[in-house]
Amino acid sequence: MMQQALPRVLFVDDDENLLAGLRRATARVCEGHSALGALNGLKALRDDGGFSLVIADMRMPGMDGLEFIARARKIAPEAVYVMLTGNHDQKTAADAVNEGRVFRFLTKPVSREKLEETITQGCEQYRARLAERDVLERTLTGALATLIDVLRMARPGMFGNDQRRGKVAALIGKATGAKSVWELEIAAMLSHVGSLSMPEDELPLAAAIEDWTGEQKEAVVRQAKLGAQMLRRIPRMGMVSRLIERQYDGMWAGHPRAEAGGERDPAVEEMVRVMQAATILERVRGAGGTMGEALAVIETTRLGKDAALVEAIRKIPQGELGFCERNQHERIPVSRVRTGMTLRESVRTTRGELLLSAGNQVTEALCERIENYVRRGLVTGEVTIEWVDDRSAMAA
Repeated sequence: MMQQALPRVLFVDDDENLLAGLRRATARVCEGHSALGALNGLKALRDDGGFSLVIADMRMPGMDGLEFIARARKIAPEAVYVMLTGNHDQKTAADAVNEGRVFRFLTKPVSREKLEETITQGCEQYRARLAERDVLERTLTGALATLIDVLRMARPGMFGNDQRRGKVAALIGKATGAKSVWELEIAAMLSHVGSLSMPEDELPLAAAIEDWTGEQKEAVVRQAKLGAQMLRRIPRMGMVSRLIERQYDGMWAGHPRAEAGGERDPAVEEMVRVMQAATILERVRGAGGTMGEALAVIETTRLGKDAALVEAIRKIPQGELGFCERNQHERIPVSRVRTGMTLRESVRTTRGELLLSAGNQVTEALCERIENYVRRGLVTGEVTIEWVDDRSAMAA
């Protein structure tokens, strides 16, 4: 049976001897790492990460423990924080615990038993936080997927393949080790939510990005800002709104953000590039293009300079990204469209109204919508569909 890995704990202090002693004393219960001083502690959280628990001294030159923890929480919000204090700092430390800024404070000198107990309980708290976050993320993602289904039915021309774009962004995010894959997925899914307040004919819904006019570029940037403003009011959606607002940064010459050099946080900048790559892949795929054609478009943008991103995309199986490795298109009666199929052309009613746009991957809700229209005789004829695996639609 494989032994479970010990939790990773970061000790931060300005005393090298104390740091060495803390690592030795806790070796049975954790994988100890140390940082000499507050600035090195912040650097360790940025560069290394993955710490369940951070134990920091209250009194350090240049930055005290409270300031360090306040800044550290912005880098590693899920980590659990413990403060080491002297007798004269107990009131300050107790206030920090009561205010929820730290999990516990330990008064020096502290026994091995107390250290081990605190680390064990702190790591349990960390695991509980991760479990709660996972439930919240899955709940939010599921709720937003339902919202996207509703939006696709209400405005099919605008929200044709946003859910697929979210999945593609998540795949690329995982391949590149992005900071937050679930926020990437949600941002890509809701990337066009701002277009609800704009007329459809103002936006370049089908045109290739490289062919957009100046007015169309202004329109998509405007809808991105509107969407970000709408989502900023929702708890836990701060990063999502930030990504949506920046989704076109640097995609063409003269973009204000591109000239300013982009986001200072490299992790956020990487997530923006992943969103942009997902948008290009989905636009090319939705227009019936190949993976090679999508990569060629990427190479013409600033994304082409990110060798790691391009290589990560190349390594993802084409089928997972929605591209068929062989020609798997079939023309079938609209009445036989089923969940999981991807529409290669738009479905319109007998009155010429757009029901579903090309590029949609059919969900249960969209399948039910089609069936309702077919049953009433409002949709007839055939449609070209695509399977993203080796099965034949006619065998279904």
